[in-house]
Amino acid sequence: YLCLINVFIKMKNFMFICNFTDKEVSYDASILNNEKVLIQNYNQHQKGILKPYESIVFYQKSRA
Repeated sequence: YLCLINVFIKMKNFMFICNFTDKEVSYDASILNNEKVLIQNYNQHQKGILKPYESIVFYQKSRA
């Protein structure tokens, strides 16, 4: 199960991408622009692929 959530708080965008399975899963990497990794549970993240149980939170200051 793959979960993608966008949250906007005070002109900041947080994107949560989580893999709740024991298998590697892919996601559409084009949804990411210039986001920075805020927190992750693996040392290395390959854009477009989540390892088993990998979770990553991206941060981007909204352009107003």
